[in-house]
Amino acid sequence: GGIGGAAIFLDEYNSGIINLSSDTIAGPAGSPYYGLIIATQGAGGAFTGLSITSMTFRDPLPAGTTAIDFLGGTFFATFTAVGFNSADIWTNINASGLNTGTSIYMVAPSGISTGEDYANDPFSYIHWPPLPPHPAQAPFGVTISTNSSGEVELRWMAVRNFADLTRFSDPANATVKELSRYQVYWATAPTLASWNLHTKGINISTSTLFWTDPDGVRGRCYGIKAVNITAKSPLSMVRCDGDPSVWIVALDGASYMNIPPQGLKAIMGTPGQPDTAYLIKPSSGTPDLAHGIMKDVQFTAYKGGSVLDTKLTIDGIATLSLHYDATDSSVTVSALGDGLPEPQPGNLSVFWYNNADWLQLYGKLDSADQAMIIQTAFFGPYQLRLAARAAGFAFNTAGLTNRFITPNGDKKNDNVVFIFDNPADSLVRGKIFDVLGRLVVGTLPAGPVPYSLIWDGTAGGRPVPTGTYIYQIISEDKTYTGTVFVIK
Repeated sequence: GGIGGAAIFLDEYNSGIINLSSDTIAGPAGSPYYGLIIATQGAGGAFTGLSITSMTFRDPLPAGTTAIDFLGGTFFATFTAVGFNSADIWTNINASGLNTGTSIYMVAPSGISTGEDYANDPFSYIHWPPLPPHPAQAPFGVTISTNSSGEVELRWMAVRNFADLTRFSDPANATVKELSRYQVYWATAPTLASWNLHTKGINISTSTLFWTDPDGVRGRCYGIKAVNITAKSPLSMVRCDGDPSVWIVALDGASYMNIPPQGLKAIMGTPGQPDTAYLIKPSSGTPDLAHGIMKDVQFTAYKGGSVLDTKLTIDGIATLSLHYDATDSSVTVSALGDGLPEPQPGNLSVFWYNNADWLQLYGKLDSADQAMIIQTAFFGPYQLRLAARAAGFAFNTAGLTNRFITPNGDKKNDNVVFIFDNPADSLVRGKIFDVLGRLVVGTLPAGPVPYSLIWDGTAGGRPVPTGTYIYQIISEDKTYTGTVFVIK
């Protein structure tokens, strides 16, 4: 070893099966430029067996290192558990000088510079195992505008994480296994539509965070995917030409959260600063038909694409639509268990998890689109369930988001929301009294979801003292009374 600019040099014309194992190769900057050089083996380059096991190439290595360099010959080789663990390895295996008939099988390779993208293998002698899919995160902070030529322009934040939130090793210089390019897709509608890869948006450089549609077709909807050599990311938030809102489309392609323009400031962030923007990641759970859960969808907020934020709310009310499959007027669910009643749209309700309890938000039926729809300011988990709906106005303590108000501005229990069912859209009033029966608040304002009222622990704009307070919710000649507590 140690000659010809290599840490290990396997000299020529060895016979039999050659075995190399358990070597770790590193070196000072500037030398070596080759980790392992393998000269021609077998007289006249005859067929040679070669086995390399548990060999690791690691830092420090000079930039431009070739880990394994074949000088010639014909080989049947098996490389097992070889680790190319340095970004300074620009070529993992140079097989360009090998003879016809060579086969090199890679078993469980690893490292940042593994894979065919780092090999010099013009004749495809090296057989790499398929890489397990590890998609990048969906792009976020997507904006849409029209330039002076009337062309649609898209911009987005740089992707720096995998879909599982794992950070790229160097987000500013992502490897092809992390992020190799962006792609633009288009459809005629944000939901229930066929998404098409744009022929002019197939190979957008990772350093290019904008794209202009040259087709000149107006009214399209657009989404972006981040691509690496193992997989494509989920589709980004959807932006549509002529529509200032943002669409977060669930994995079923039909359910969605539509965020109005006034609610976008918080999630879009400052252009070019991904840490200020939010990824709203849709995901789906498994329906629990035995308990009447027909759909389980989550819209989870991650600041900067990685920091979970369960307190983020929308400025301005978003529209949430949970889609169901239907035949005629009956909701149909595949594989309904024995003994379950055939569900009807009037028995459907939307539930939201507030990090403590599941709250029934009710919702309105859109039979044309086969969806239950609510207005909401909240991200998080939602479910579509079979649940009894009252014929008239109804409220119970399950509709309280919490009973203890701590108005300190931390976005946790800063207020209490009273949620009720109101199928007739009757007038609803809410009042707050102290324990002596004195009126504190005469009219509670509308809350952050339909059919709700809210109290923030103030009276006339001023904080009330710590203590117990009595609420009244009044509608249709019904009065519901209970207590909440203000704690400072």
